[in-house]
Amino acid sequence: MRKALISLLLLSFTFVSCSSETLSTVVAPSVDTISADSLKQLLDSDPGVLFIDVRSNGEIERDGTVEGFIHIPIGSLEQRYSEIPKDKKIVVACSRGVRAARGAAILQNHGYENVLSTGLAEYKAKGYELIYPKLAQ
Repeated sequence: MRKALISLLLLSFTFVSCSSETLSTVVAPSVDTISADSLKQLLDSDPGVLFIDVRSNGEIERDGTVEGFIHIPIGSLEQRYSEIPKDKKIVVACSRGVRAARGAAILQNHGYENVLSTGLAEYKAKGYELIYPKLAQ
């Protein structure tokens, strides 16, 4: 009985692992990232870039963000993506880039083509200018 249960659990885990990998490959398109230095150059040279910060209010207030940012928390992006024009270059940001990549994939899955992701921790560490807005809780 115990061996059968262990075998069933292992089989279930293998199935879930394989199906998750397949699902993420199908659902998550390849997301291009942008380094802190390249982001700085882009923001300085192209005022039309839309910078979407997907972090929480507290993270933005504590860690800063870039001037002109649009705040759409990652948990709201699937419902609010239509607020973002498709004809602009878009940079999606979070702290380390993980949520930003997820956000960029969401946009790409909805037909956005010119989307990059980035993490602001490196940008901040390099001393590039950030703002520290007070956001409504």
